[in-house]
Amino acid sequence: MKNSLLLTSVWVRLLIAFVVLSLLWGIYFWATAEVSV
Repeated sequence: MKNSLLLTSVWVRLLIAFVVLSLLWGIYFWATAEVSV
């Protein structure tokens, strides 16, 4: 049970990191697009 919980937390952290990175990348892309236009 502890092992599966550890695996779940790792996947949750990866998912959160992916969401945060995609948000930051999206904001950066939007900002650069706004500046260029």
